[in-house]
Amino acid sequence: MSTPTVSHLEESNLPVRSQESSQILDLPDELLHLISNELDDESICRISITCRRFHYLALPILFERHDEYYHQEGFLVSYQGKKETVPALKMALFVTQLQEIHFYLNHTVERLFSELNHLRGLVSRLTSLKTAMISFSDVDVWLQEVLSDNGEESTLPTRPMIEVERWKEAFLGLMDAFLRASCTRLSIQGGRRIFEVSQAMASDSIPAIPSPYDQLSMESLSLYPPAATFQEEINTSMPWDTSNKLNQASSFYYERTRDRAMTSALVNFEIFSEILLEPLCFSWTLDALNASANTLTHLAFKVENIPSTTWSHLFGSLSLNALESLNITCGLVIQEPHITTESFFEFLARHPTVTTLDLYGVSILEEGFLLPKGILPNITTITAHPSYIVGIVRQQCDKSTPSLKSITVSSEYYTHRSFDYRLFDDALVSVTQLATDIELGLKFAYEIGLDQWFLTHSSSTNPSIIRNLHHVQKLTIKVSWFIELSSTVFQIFPIWLSLFRNLSYLEFAELPSESVERFTSMDNKHLLEEIAFRCPRLESITLNHRTKLHMSSFRK
Repeated sequence: MSTPTVSHLEESNLPVRSQESSQILDLPDELLHLISNELDDESICRISITCRRFHYLALPILFERHDEYYHQEGFLVSYQGKKETVPALKMALFVTQLQEIHFYLNHTVERLFSELNHLRGLVSRLTSLKTAMISFSDVDVWLQEVLSDNGEESTLPTRPMIEVERWKEAFLGLMDAFLRASCTRLSIQGGRRIFEVSQAMASDSIPAIPSPYDQLSMESLSLYPPAATFQEEINTSMPWDTSNKLNQASSFYYERTRDRAMTSALVNFEIFSEILLEPLCFSWTLDALNASANTLTHLAFKVENIPSTTWSHLFGSLSLNALESLNITCGLVIQEPHITTESFFEFLARHPTVTTLDLYGVSILEEGFLLPKGILPNITTITAHPSYIVGIVRQQCDKSTPSLKSITVSSEYYTHRSFDYRLFDDALVSVTQLATDIELGLKFAYEIGLDQWFLTHSSSTNPSIIRNLHHVQKLTIKVSWFIELSSTVFQIFPIWLSLFRNLSYLEFAELPSESVERFTSMDNKHLLEEIAFRCPRLESITLNHRTKLHMSSFRK
């Protein structure tokens, strides 16, 4: 059957459609919204760059659909998010007031590079960004599975590889964007396996080709010719070259021009990633830290698998005039510590402004070690191995007005040796020598010997040093997630706790859920009643910052 023509319609006396026929944009917003809502994510991205009206009608649907962008609150949280989320955010003209970004990068080499580039594009046009957290946790899990030798045949055509220079440009390009956006709090987490797959040349690697969203072309995707002003706005918000093709992927990557006069507004910088301390990115990290010398008050490091020469160079190169808090940690299990005491204490000596020190996995001080005189003159809070507590408290005792207000003695979990809980007693002996009130904390990260330590102090035949801690009115106990306090500890806990004669407040800051139930279960009400009886000055017990038990309720 032949298709009807205009002449056929005229001959049959049927109404002829006007040359100015209706278009989809003639529909009201309500209908356009319903139509857009039926589209998949990719189609929404495509239609939203056709014109301003679809841009403001269709694109919010994608964010509402996946609950990843919270417009009213001004923050983005994306964990295992859809691949369309970041490209959509980057081109969304109405997304200008993001204050926080918490983004978990997704696995596969192609998607990793795509997300790094799109995030850079998004951040580069934000005007109010304050906090950014980038995590490689999903990428680390993926690489762990891919690189593990489990005897099974890999589903990948070859071992994933990332070209070094391409990685450097993409990752540091995003880091530069955060600094240029005047971000005040930056946290980079994970990525420990990245450099295991980033040593190959491009010819040996799986090409890190951007996703199709890196190559959205205004010309090829437009259903209607956009107005010139709208096209200019979109191209500004999406800094890609629309003439590039898939086989020219390398030209999409940000050509980073290093500005040695780097500026930074960072106040809090958490380097919980080996990436920033590896040789490829180390100079950028030094530049960023030194550029933040007058603003940075909180600095945190994770120390795993970083050689001592790197730490020595780092600590020897920094002078942070505003630094108040220093946190050095590592994973749960400590291998051989790489931070040497010499370079570390030289760093502390240059930073008398430090008031808070939190250490885990730093080289242990030998018995009798004397800290450099005058170090940490303004320290108020410390969490560390007992050897550091002894050394720092010894210096505080020489001051007419000690500055220390809070002390947490921490055990540590080693691969090559056990932890001796008798070291806790050495630290507690030093604490008794302070003349001011102290908030005391005990952090249990090693299980072997813990029961015996509680039993020894609770025995009537052995006088406990805890009895001399008259100036401790608040006690905080932290228990690592893998340690479940034994029935023995719970049985003698009221006796042990009564050794703190002036204790008013007890807080369990990190207590496993099984142990929390020991306190909250009605079957164990007698435990709280005995604590209330033996500790007449105790007013309350707080469990994991949520549950507060008032001891007056358990006193008969």
